[in-house]
Amino acid sequence: MFQPLRALPARARSQISSGRSKRIAVMATASILSLGVVGAPRGSAATTTTPGGSSVVTRTYATPRIPDSAFTISAGAEYVSPSGSDANPGSIDAPFLTIGHAVAAARPGATIVVRAGTYRESLGSITKRVTIQAYPHEQVWMKGSVPVDGFVASGSVWVKEGWTDQLCHTCFPRAAIDPSYPAAGLPDQVFVDDQPQTQVLSSQQLVPGTFYVDTQHHDLWLGSDPTDHAVEATYYPIAMQFNGAASGSQLLGIGVSEYGPEFDYRVPAMVVANTTNLTFENDAFDWSASRGLSVLRAGAVVERSSFLDNGANGLHANTADGLLVMYNRFAYSNYQHFSTAPSATASIAAVKITSSRNVVVKKNNVDDNNSTGVWLDINVYNATVVDNTVVRNAVMGIMYEISSRGLIAGNVVADNGKDGIRISGSTNTEIWNNTLSGNGGSQIGVYDDSRVQHDARFRKLGITWNTTNVRACNNVLADGPDTTGPLFDSFDASRPRHLTTLQMVSADRDNMFVRSGPTTTLASWQTTLRSTTQWPTLAALQAATGREQGSSTATDPGLGAVPQSSAGQFVLHTSGLALPLGAALPPGVAAAMGVSGPVHLGAPDPAP
Repeated sequence: MFQPLRALPARARSQISSGRSKRIAVMATASILSLGVVGAPRGSAATTTTPGGSSVVTRTYATPRIPDSAFTISAGAEYVSPSGSDANPGSIDAPFLTIGHAVAAARPGATIVVRAGTYRESLGSITKRVTIQAYPHEQVWMKGSVPVDGFVASGSVWVKEGWTDQLCHTCFPRAAIDPSYPAAGLPDQVFVDDQPQTQVLSSQQLVPGTFYVDTQHHDLWLGSDPTDHAVEATYYPIAMQFNGAASGSQLLGIGVSEYGPEFDYRVPAMVVANTTNLTFENDAFDWSASRGLSVLRAGAVVERSSFLDNGANGLHANTADGLLVMYNRFAYSNYQHFSTAPSATASIAAVKITSSRNVVVKKNNVDDNNSTGVWLDINVYNATVVDNTVVRNAVMGIMYEISSRGLIAGNVVADNGKDGIRISGSTNTEIWNNTLSGNGGSQIGVYDDSRVQHDARFRKLGITWNTTNVRACNNVLADGPDTTGPLFDSFDASRPRHLTTLQMVSADRDNMFVRSGPTTTLASWQTTLRSTTQWPTLAALQAATGREQGSSTATDPGLGAVPQSSAGQFVLHTSGLALPLGAALPPGVAAAMGVSGPVHLGAPDPAP
């Protein structure tokens, strides 16, 4: 079982380039703003409403795939196959049947090679160093669901009697639940022909596409006719937890799906990394009832993996010093619609990292999550967030909160529901060379609030929870059709106020402000402890504060009409050009927009 963990020393990491060379952010101007940088969602969606008021989202899903892999197979490896037997010796010609048996039989340091297929099992606690990897180019899925049949019609709905599982139906705080989605905290999941069904809270609320679990009478109800259809229901809460002597283990090329971990942190995720120096590469973490992967110790690497359709978070990490998160895709997190409102339990993001040092989040695609994209929070120290594409997330793009020494550089942050980059209660934070455009709130927001750090150990590191020494330079800040805030927003929410923007932001220059018209406020800053001031023009801001030296402005009247683009491309609104990420802006287009020098469109595509 999961237990509270203490922080561990960081493992040394190679120096990460921050990309601070002078250029026009990572994109020439947000008149070049992008949609579709990582491709369209997996299918179309339509929403209906149940009699009880719950939303039912119907979407056509492509066959889920694990990132392809071809890992070297070491001599003496053990093999697992759906055609095997646990009575076999585990050789390639006589493989085991289950991964769990292979782990139990393996010596420390062993490699377990798994052939293509679906393995419905829970490995529990792994306490020896092992490598579990897919056979080259084969798709291996561990599923926490089991096939269910024996449904009987009951009026216009269907019931399976005698349904039991291993899930906890009370392991969530009420504050985490959005009243519009009262079933969010329940770990049950049902799939009919791989299509997810929506949970309701009584059999009277059933309509096609929904299900209900009667835990008192052990019944599973369906609103859709299961005849001649494959029905799967989540049974296991967890796939595996690496503990203690499993340090150095690897999970390579494995898909993990349809488990029911709890929102409370006793069983926090489908896969739990509760020991040091673990590697997760070319894996898939899909359809968790809450979190896909939880990293709770130092030295983990999470690389080239996909995190799709998880109920709460894709990746969750705490006391995960030295964590490296690179070349992953995070999409469609918080499909259960946990509350994203500020509260003591607020924790929903595609990537949520807390209380960790020397973290690197680099070259990931973070798109279309019903949450914040990347959120570093609560005493994170010396984090690097670079070259990510963070688009179309429902809340913030990137948040750095009550932490210190953050570097946020070279990211493309576009079309998120609220602020593009939000700094709150954090010190010594650098915001360099980012392209921010079309975010619903402000493109950059720097704020403070009433929280105060009382722990002297953290204060010694500069983690005071007071926003100071933020540097915002060489970024593109552009509005969009849904932008409601100023391009650069800053204020102190403390009462009484104790910081002005000029005290919070120590340097800001060489930024480009792009507006679709004169109605968008360029900046709103806390100019005194009594008032904020809004500036309609860059000249007025410069004259009043002496700041934003070297910055410039541009107007893009075409910003309101955003053409679609194909995966990995930006569309230039002024010219209609579609260019790949990392491409140079044509000199003629750059000159027409008043931009000089070599200009590149965003971070390179995160694909290796």
